[in-house]
Amino acid sequence: MRPVYYLFITQLCNFSVVTLMVISSSLIGYEIAPDNSLATLPLTVQVIAYAASIIPVTHMMNRYGRRLVILTSLGLGVLSLISLGFAAFNTNFWLFTAASGLLGIALAHTPQFRFVAIEGVRDDKASQALTMIMLAGVGAAFLGPEVAVSAQRLSEGQWYGPFIGAAFLLIISFVLIATCLPRTHANHEAPLARKPSKLTWSKSLTIVLTAGALGGGIMTFIMTATPITMHHDLGFSLSDTKWVIQSHIVAMFAPSLLTTFILRTLNIRQMMLLGVMALAGCIAIALNHNHFQSFWIALVLLGIGWNFLFVGSTLLLPKVALSHEQLRAQGLLDGSAASLQAAGTIGAGALLSIIGWEGILWTCAGMTLFLFGAIKAFRISPSH
Repeated sequence: MRPVYYLFITQLCNFSVVTLMVISSSLIGYEIAPDNSLATLPLTVQVIAYAASIIPVTHMMNRYGRRLVILTSLGLGVLSLISLGFAAFNTNFWLFTAASGLLGIALAHTPQFRFVAIEGVRDDKASQALTMIMLAGVGAAFLGPEVAVSAQRLSEGQWYGPFIGAAFLLIISFVLIATCLPRTHANHEAPLARKPSKLTWSKSLTIVLTAGALGGGIMTFIMTATPITMHHDLGFSLSDTKWVIQSHIVAMFAPSLLTTFILRTLNIRQMMLLGVMALAGCIAIALNHNHFQSFWIALVLLGIGWNFLFVGSTLLLPKVALSHEQLRAQGLLDGSAASLQAAGTIGAGALLSIIGWEGILWTCAGMTLFLFGAIKAFRISPSH
């Protein structure tokens, strides 16, 4: 399990860079953008670049191996963070936006760490390995903001400080990957010429990909719309709004502590159905109540529902995809999920102005009902 501990630290560093960017990017954009309406453009470009790069990056891993591609990506990430710091110091908004997009490309390898972890252990240890990787998200929710604040203080209030701190985090990741990941990891890195041009589809594979993608899409639409609804529309304080979102982020990853215990009682398909029920509970509470406690409970349920679907689809994917198509299937799962999440991040604000908070919730209710019917109809079990 030692390589899994290295992967945990690596994922913690990478996720911390993401949370650091969420906090720092828009604030810096607001200060240096030629128009305040462009303040979120760097983060938007990063999200789009990340989503668009996941599938190409997994294809490159298929051809050249995970280790080489991940190390190259981390090097690119360090370069992009140095560029972000330089752009912030020189108040160059367009360089800042371009470097933010480059960072999105560089981080597109990050979802692969959970697959590396479960492939490197015995089947009965897979859920424990995945739990460790998922818990990195909880630590990153605190480490990323702390690095941003501390590095800015050390740089005497200059905004280049957080990006230099983030670059050091990726350097740590680089050293750990060079140490723990073999040059030839598993058999998934054979040349593409030996692979079929298309995935071998099955009903089970379709359900796994749908669950992973739709779960992420539903979560992102509601999560992104919540701060605007709470703070701007309903007048909740920024402190209350922040606490709801922080609780949601913790709820996205903390349930992974219980994954091994849950799977002793339920099979993976049943756990995924439980996740869909949590999403339904979130929507029902959010539709009927506008109290602070209701938003808090709804967003915690949203995080739990996403976690069960994400973990379930991750554990099932190696069982429903052919062995020589693993990386291709992994790229499609993460690419489709990231694309829906990008659409949710970018489109939530526009949808709020068109159909409102309740309209978004009813839209997500329809997707949740479809997801429940799909998982219920097809018998997915660990025996696949």
